[in-house]
Amino acid sequence: NKSEREIALELEFFMRKQGAEKIAFDTIVVSGTNGSMCHGVPSDKKIQKGDFITMDFGAVVNGYHSDMTRTVAYGTVSEAQKQVYQTVLQAQLAAIQTATSGIPCNQVDKAARDIIDVNYAGTFGHTTGHAVGLEIHEWPYFAPACQVITKPGMVITVEPGIYLEGKFGVRIEDMVLIQENGCENLTGSAKEQYDAMISTLKQGLENQKDIFNEGLESIGSDSTVVPKEDREALIESLKDAREELESARKEM
Repeated sequence: NKSEREIALELEFFMRKQGAEKIAFDTIVVSGTNGSMCHGVPSDKKIQKGDFITMDFGAVVNGYHSDMTRTVAYGTVSEAQKQVYQTVLQAQLAAIQTATSGIPCNQVDKAARDIIDVNYAGTFGHTTGHAVGLEIHEWPYFAPACQVITKPGMVITVEPGIYLEGKFGVRIEDMVLIQENGCENLTGSAKEQYDAMISTLKQGLENQKDIFNEGLESIGSDSTVVPKEDREALIESLKDAREELESARKEM
């Protein structure tokens, strides 16, 4: 029952509580069809299951601005939504991989735009990024017409997006620090698809179960591993832990 406006207020409160001097710009939280407006304004619309929620926000610390965007899903989303999200993620990762010193800014924009244009031409209507510093929008831009050569020390956003009018939108944004060879991603928030993250977690739990099974077999077959008087309690403890892991895996 949270509205876009309520989520925006919570983000702003959290940033201030963590030490931000102020917010870097008016926080954007848009969901569902509102997400198809790339820079929409938070409304009283309630979040609904199946919505994509795009949150674009930043803080000011010691006079310097930050900027990031994440698009998350509430509940189960359609295959079409997943495909759009994966396309934007691939475009963003390609642009980050391209970003380095000594290249024209439009080369980074092209890396992202070429991927989006394969299936979603005309849906990415803004630049791939802008420099950030004492102002939230600084020069240069990762834009089709920008031929400024990147230099070490520049901090520039990478934020491709796809916006399907009347349906939904996706944007993913990180800040990167340009270096001599490549760049450093300054944004530490996860952005992988939920399905992929869950698959990784499940595999990790499965691996842990195998370790517990091996431990149980070892304890049961070799009396030199654990003193006899402690063996029974340890076996029960390992069995309980294994059951908890299996229960967690099934709930995912």
